[in-house]
Amino acid sequence: MHVYKRELPPKDGLINEQDFLNPLPSSCYNNYYLAVRNVSKYSSVSFETNHYSVPDTFFESKVMLKVYPDKNRVGRF
Repeated sequence: MHVYKRELPPKDGLINEQDFLNPLPSSCYNNYYLAVRNVSKYSSVSFETNHYSVPDTFFESKVMLKVYPDKNRVGRF
């Protein structure tokens, strides 16, 4: 099947261009934002305009936030 204004079908064009393509990156893409926050005396951390509660064992320490588009993860250093 020919595509408008192309000499070759897409399948054959890909075969011809494979030698010129770069390899895929070896590392995976991380779609999260990392942030370091201090835990308040009320066992909460703030990110942008929101406050998130954390376990009492994190009381007054630093935590690492992994902020994904649909969820947040909190971990200790």
